[in-house]
Amino acid sequence: NFTGSPYLVPFGLVVNPGATLTVEQGVELKFGNYATLQVLGSLQAQGVIFTSGASAPEPGNWNGIVTGNDFHAGTVNLTDCEVKFYHECVVVKGQMNASNTSFSESNAHGIVVTKSGSLQLTGGIIQTPSEYSFSYHSGIYADTSESVTVSGSSIRHFRNGVTGDHSNISLADIDIRDTYYPVELKSSNNFALTGNSNFEFNTYKAVYIGFSELNDTLTLPMIQYPYLFMGHFNIKETGKLIVSPGNVLKFGDYVSLNIKGVLVANGSISENIIFTSLRDDNAKGDTNGDGTITAPETGKWYGINFENESADSENLMRHCIIRYGGYDYRGGVNTYHASPTIDSCSFANNYFGIFLSGVSKPVISNTTIGSSSMTPLAMSFEADPVLNNNVLSFSDNAYDAIGIIGGYMSANGTLKVRSFTDVPNITYYLLNEIIIPENVTLTINKGITIKSFNHDGRWDKRIIVYGNLVADATASEVINFTSARDDNYGYPADCNKDGTMTSPVINDWGGIIFQPGSSGLLNYCRFKYAEINNFSYPNCNQYDNANYSAVAIIDAGPVITNRSEERRVGKECRSRWS
Repeated sequence: NFTGSPYLVPFGLVVNPGATLTVEQGVELKFGNYATLQVLGSLQAQGVIFTSGASAPEPGNWNGIVTGNDFHAGTVNLTDCEVKFYHECVVVKGQMNASNTSFSESNAHGIVVTKSGSLQLTGGIIQTPSEYSFSYHSGIYADTSESVTVSGSSIRHFRNGVTGDHSNISLADIDIRDTYYPVELKSSNNFALTGNSNFEFNTYKAVYIGFSELNDTLTLPMIQYPYLFMGHFNIKETGKLIVSPGNVLKFGDYVSLNIKGVLVANGSISENIIFTSLRDDNAKGDTNGDGTITAPETGKWYGINFENESADSENLMRHCIIRYGGYDYRGGVNTYHASPTIDSCSFANNYFGIFLSGVSKPVISNTTIGSSSMTPLAMSFEADPVLNNNVLSFSDNAYDAIGIIGGYMSANGTLKVRSFTDVPNITYYLLNEIIIPENVTLTINKGITIKSFNHDGRWDKRIIVYGNLVADATASEVINFTSARDDNYGYPADCNKDGTMTSPVINDWGGIIFQPGSSGLLNYCRFKYAEINNFSYPNCNQYDNANYSAVAIIDAGPVITNRSEERRVGKECRSRWS
């Protein structure tokens, strides 16, 4: 009671199972160095000070209040109390309820909730002057705990305000300041942030996703601040990330979201889900708190990558906005032999809007793609997307066309006539060298226009055939191979959008080369402004170079028909056609 206050507890105190310690209002308990108040029964305190007995107290002088242990559940009820100069309070098993209580001057975590422990914190404050706590610890650290519920409380001067690891965490109307991350999730947690919380006075104003691999299900509920990813995040084969409508996910420089499992980002017309750069202050504010010092740039983060292992039928992006992705010449969304559903989304300020590699067959509907550094859509010849009611925004694309990704074809492919709502039979743009390997066939449908240009100064914008190339057109629907500066063919004809500022010339792109043993059919094809440059090939006992022609045939047998007659080129060691 108050009469004997202050009480000195030099060596610690244990409240045994079944026992209750009641501390009356106004009492001060002073603990010796490294002393612990361990509650295996019940502690009831109102208006009480728990502090250090040192003459000049410092953070960490005594150990703090420990609720329960591995075998016994304790109960701690604190109302209008102060806990000062302690190491950290721990809830191991049982319940700590603290109302309008101050936890101050710790030198580790403010409160740790672990194992079978639960914390109910209403009002009050957790704060410390300790620079060690600011560098390494959290105001509340929930480690595999049953529940942490915080309402109307304040947390100050820790590295993280609240850290959760496999726990149930509910935060409402919480004010967190002077931290690096106000909230960090170190694994999948049941997490909620409601009410009017304040994260404004921290290094980052966000909920930080502080782990890299997801093997189970994580739901990101709608919150007023962004979720922040500062490292690559990998959804493994058994993992599933569900993003609620209205959320913003921000990514640090050169960071990617990689999906081998499932991503469900199902927004709504009124509550889009935004995937963007950390530097994008137009999406739920200035997350990195640097004002106008940094600004978002195209390709600042890698983008969203759907891998071959991902579950095609479950992966969904609907009513999403994807901005500033495409680092390393990629897209805001990239598919690698993967086929997610993308519906009613918007892409802007990415290197490519969408990048489809390998045998990818995504369903892309009602989506606007624009403001790309290169082309709105890039795809391999093997990719076969289903495109429905999509719009190309002719705003700041380098080329208004579908880009064709360079490299070795991994399977047979057919280049089809593809249309957007405002562009019928859109032009294709050859981005880099395409190699058709042996036993692989590329078929180009009639009426298609393929353009290219040595935009990077390299002479590899060409098609090299080891397998089979079939471009079988008609007199009324010719297949065009020409320069991106040739405004006479394709839709849109002026795909580089410069009017008459540039004109096509010979050597704008690198032509087609049939290698020994390859085959093909070129029927009613138009070749313009191509020139093969110094393509080296073995010729008996020496090497020769193919030069100047639009098509080179090296000991191969394609059929070339452009009128009523055929021209077949025989297989000879020095055979070339141009």
